Amino acid sequence: FAHHLSRRARGLPFWFSRGLSAVLSNTIITDREVQFGRAIRSYVDELQLGRYSLPELLTMTRDSPAYAREIERHRFDAQCWALVHHMIFGEADRAASAQRLNEFVRLTVAGMTSLAAVDQLYGGVAALDCAVSVAAASFTIPPGEVRSSSRRLMMTRS
Repeated sequence: FAHHLSRRARGLPFWFSRGLSAVLSNTIITDREVQFGRAIRSYVDELQLGRYSLPELLTMTRDSPAYAREIERHRFDAQCWALVHHMIFGEADRAASAQRLNEFVRLTVAGMTSLAAVDQLYGGVAALDCAVSVAAASFTIPPGEVRSSSRRLMMTRS
């Protein structure tokens, strides 16, 4: 559903659409809250193995040779998730983060390249790459245990 929703927004960069769908894909809705943006274990693990350069990531398309290989596609998706996650949650000032993210979407949908929008809004590719690298190193998965009952499996945090 999240991937379908993000693909409906015409004009979004390919990497942004994939990253947004990944951030939304791990959403948990309960009676009291909605949680989204939770860490995805396989992506956290993949980020420890290596990353594309940010200019390469920002210009990759569905037709890129690296994207055609499944193992590279997983790395691409992991890094897109981390980048969009940082764009949404990376700043202490959430209002400023949201404003910058909305402006990024507005500019790219209007036809500006991702590289140009990043330069304008995030202080350049090198600055954003550094910030995402620091954030990616701090992603953690809370410890949990799987408990089974006669009716279902439940995940609980310790």
